Amino acid sequence: MGKKGTEEKRSESKRSRPQRTHFWEGLAISESVFEFVHPELNQRVDFFSGGYLFTEEGKLPYRGKEVLYLVGMAGIETSCCGTGGCAFIKVPGYIRDWKKGRNETGRPVSEVERVEAQDQQKEIQDLLKEKHPGFSQIEFL
Repeated sequence: MGKKGTEEKRSESKRSRPQRTHFWEGLAISESVFEFVHPELNQRVDFFSGGYLFTEEGKLPYRGKEVLYLVGMAGIETSCCGTGGCAFIKVPGYIRDWKKGRNETGRPVSEVERVEAQDQQKEIQDLLKEKHPGFSQIEFL
């Protein structure tokens, strides 16, 4: 096989190989659909200046679908600016297949579709703020 054939094969295998973009994502199924790896609740994850944990996993009914969300807390314990913390909500997206299997480490995996429409994100944010007053930091994955 010549140099050109080898390069084409390499390029082809890179395109066909699903990529993980975040620690909580499994394999990408399409641009907007991915396998979500459910984190262990109340299990602290350390980072360089503190840690975070998810305290709740929920399903929010919305327009005939269910939206998966996670409630969490983070603490900054060592930084140049002092200590602090925050409470947050992460929204992986619409549940397409709930806990359809397990990954290689035994964590449950669901098939999830990202919420990409800005108007729907805003409506979901409002519903989550109603359900969890005091949580203003809401991020869509």
